[in-house]
This record gives sequence, C-alpha cells and structure tokens, in this order.
Amino acid sequence: MPATTLKHPVGGLNAASPSLSALREYLLPPLDRIFKSPTDDPNGEPPPLDFAYYMGVYTACVNYITKPSANAAGRDLFALLDGYFQQAAMDLLLQAPSSGIALIQYLVSSFNRYHAAASLSGRLMKYYERHWVRREVDEGRGWFQPTVDMGMTPDELDHPTFKNSKKYRKKKLEELRKWGYKDGDSSEQIATFEKYAEAASPLNRAVPVASMAHRRFRTELIEPLLEAPHVVSPSTNPESNIENATSDDAGQTKGRLFSAVEELLAGENLDQGERIRLATGLANMLKVIGLEEDYVLRKKLDDYIYLHLSTTPQTLIVV
Repeated sequence: MPATTLKHPVGGLNAASPSLSALREYLLPPLDRIFKSPTDDPNGEPPPLDFAYYMGVYTACVNYITKPSANAAGRDLFALLDGYFQQAAMDLLLQAPSSGIALIQYLVSSFNRYHAAASLSGRLMKYYERHWVRREVDEGRGWFQPTVDMGMTPDELDHPTFKNSKKYRKKKLEELRKWGYKDGDSSEQIATFEKYAEAASPLNRAVPVASMAHRRFRTELIEPLLEAPHVVSPSTNPESNIENATSDDAGQTKGRLFSAVEELLAGENLDQGERIRLATGLANMLKVIGLEEDYVLRKKLDDYIYLHLSTTPQTLIVV
C-alpha cells in the first residue's frame, strides 16, 4: 500500500518564521517523516512530503536566516539540525543488536534508510546550504582548514585571497587522498571525496546538511561500536567480565563492530552471496561517513570484497 503524503499544516508557515522555537516545531514533523517513518522502498527512500511542505520549509528558512541577526540565526539553525541528527543516530545505537551478524545486518539496513533521509534533508534545506553554509565555508570554517603544519606560512593563511590560490587547491587535493582521491580524478569524483571529508570533520566545522547527518551517524553510532569496552583489571575486580568483548592475538580487547566483522568474514552460517552483500554495504557505509581509506576495518572489508569478486572494491560499492 503506497505511503500517505505528509500534508502541510494550515497556518504553519506563519508560525515558523519569527523564532527558533517556532521554526523547530515547524521542522520536526517533516524531519521525523524523513528519518523515522517506516518505508517499503528497497532504497530506503522516505515516505513523501506534500509539495507545499517543501516550499514552506524553504520559505521558513529564507525568512529565518535573512533576519537582521542572520549569522546568529544561521548558527542556531545549524545547532538545531545537528542536534536532531545526533538524537536520530543515538536512537539507532540504542536499538542495535548486541553483536554478531545481526549487528551488521542492522547497520547496513539502518544506514540505507538513514542515508536516503540525509540526502532528502539536504535537498529540503538547500537554501540554507547555499547561503549560510557556503558563506561559512568561504570564510574558512568548513572541513578543510589549512595550517602551518601543511607547509603554509602565517602570511599565506591570513591573506584574503589565499583560498583562490593554486597552492591552496593543491593542499586540499592532497588532503582528499585520505578518502581515495587520485591524480586525474574528475570534478564529480573530487566532489564525492569532499563529501567523505566533510563527514569526517570535527563537529564544529560547517558542512552541508547531508554531510552533517552522516557525521553524526559516525560519532553517535559507529564510533561507539568501534571502541573497545572498558575492561576492569582482574586484580581490581576478579569477577568482572565485559559482555560481548573479544580479544585479538595480542590480548587487546576489540569493539563490537570489529568482532562482528570477523564473524561475518569467517563465513559461518551464511552463504557467500550474503556475506559479500553485507561486506559491501558495510564498506560503503564506513566510506560515506568519513572513515579514511587506510582505516583498518575498511581495508579488511575491501580486501575481502576484492579477493572474492576479483575486482576492485571501488567498482562494487555504490555511493
């Protein structure tokens, strides 16, 4: 049965313009619709919004961030959206299976849905991105913030036109190598690698809305699953044990996701086609949320995919 369309509330637009609290109440229903409503779409596409709601959100954002205190309003909206994405990712963590193949199946499915929602929320907030986010990036508050450690002088960094220089662009491309950039890549490929870099950036960097959502998926869901659990020393508490914790050959405790990947690649109780599907989905997720190309878990998954399909991981993973 087709999903019903979320209708624009009567009079909602006027209530959305004056204050941040009113804007929050106006934005929550479409955001909840995008991120939380069930969907039968195989690509995770959210149920539809009324076109009037799209236009209402667009107009509300225009009205809000073009007020006399536009810069402060832009920061407030940034914090509102970031807080929403943070809670959405934290909710996913709370619902995650404790370990094993079930955890990977959950993450691949959840990211499929979350990624589609993040992309749609970016389109919904396009005016905000074009005006406030782009200005923040142009003023040096985006993901790439060069330093003297990159071989740049203080005078260069302080010069207002340095961002337009050949040296700046070269350093930026060098930084993108962490996410897969290679000499000769097209402008479209460079834009994709930059999205990964945005998702990998610290939380205080201004990035587009979809990248902001992916960044929170990383910080609130994936990073906690990658962290090794805190182990109490046996000499302090001999009876203590850490549920779902495993150790490698060196005796170091691993995080839940590392252990789940090892179980996946070992191949017990799964046919090869399903193992490859899950490995590919997980590798794509780690890439999109900003984990660097040489990150150990990405390399493990990419090597597995390459070995079992005799082709490069890049041709297997859909962005």
